[in-house]
Order: sequence, then C-alpha cells, then structure tokens
Amino acid sequence: MDYNFIAGNPVNKTAARVMARGESWGPMYTPGTCNRWEFPKKVKLCPNQKDHELVGVMVGRLTVIGYLGKISAAKNADAKWLVKCNCGWYEARTAKAIRNPNNKHDRCSECKHLLYIRKREYFNRTGKSGDHLELE
Repeated sequence: MDYNFIAGNPVNKTAARVMARGESWGPMYTPGTCNRWEFPKKVKLCPNQKDHELVGVMVGRLTVIGYLGKISAAKNADAKWLVKCNCGWYEARTAKAIRNPNNKHDRCSECKHLLYIRKREYFNRTGKSGDHLELE
C-alpha cells in the first residue's frame, strides 16, 4: 500500500494553509510595557463624589475596583483607576476610558494579546476574518 499521499501535496486550499510553513511571526506584545499587575495595588480615597460611582462598574471584561490616583510623575498625567479583568490581572485605566461607550468589549492587555493570536490563527486556518471571536 502506498502512503505517499499522506506526506504529499495537500488535498485542498484549507489543507494547504494548515500544512504551510507560513511566515515568521512574533507577537507585538512585550510584557511590562503597561500598568499591569498580578496582585492589586493599594487604592486611595476618591477625591470627589461624582467619580466614586465608578467603583463596581463593569466595562467589557473589566470591573472597576478603586481609585489609584496619578501613577505618572508627569504634570498633565490623568488619574488612574484600578480595574480587574475576568482573567485575574489588574490594570490601570482612566475615568475617560471607563466611561467611553465604544469600550464595550474592553479587556486587559493579556486578553487582547490572546484574542489577537486567536484571530490570527483563525485567519491562517480559514482565510476569513475572525471578528466574531471578539464577542466570546
């Protein structure tokens, strides 16, 4: 029995994509480039009552934990809020980013990176856009 067809040419276009060596690719994400922590930072008392209502708000996969204040020493730096992602990582976000209605699918940088990898893998496998993966 001849088994050359197993190691030979791919059967169709999808099989060709799966079997292809592809291009060299490395993630654009470099750890430590953003305000991200495995354990929560100490939160402060919120300076005004208006912003205190942000605590407990869910935005996408993120839940607001508390007020961090200004993290950067820059004069015009915005105050940051501590948020926790469903995956367990903590990050800093501005109040403007939390209130933005376009951030309904917001997530931490780690989850964004994993979503990017899933979309890229889905496109390489099928040749179709992986936009539907973002809703999961």
